[in-house]
Amino acid sequence: MSYQKKQPKEKSSLSYPMMLSNNLNHTLKLIHPQLECQLILAKKVQLIDALKELQVHEGNVDFLIPEYRSISEDTDHLLEECQFLTLELCCMFFALCTG
Repeated sequence: MSYQKKQPKEKSSLSYPMMLSNNLNHTLKLIHPQLECQLILAKKVQLIDALKELQVHEGNVDFLIPEYRSISEDTDHLLEECQFLTLELCCMFFALCTG
């Protein structure tokens, strides 16, 4: 039986924390647009109940700015989109966490 001397391992020029940081930065750059979209959508969804109440008391919402009228008219679509984006983000985070 012969014994072989173990070769010293070559040291990588990149340290583990640096590689982790680079991967994290890259991942954040990828999901940032999705998070911004989700935030904008969540703000619109928060306004839905108030706009519905306003429409009930006032009868119409013609006096509102176009953005609020659009939210009032597209309530169902916004709620569906919010559910879809929330599910999509959950799937992305699960995939990131499980590697």
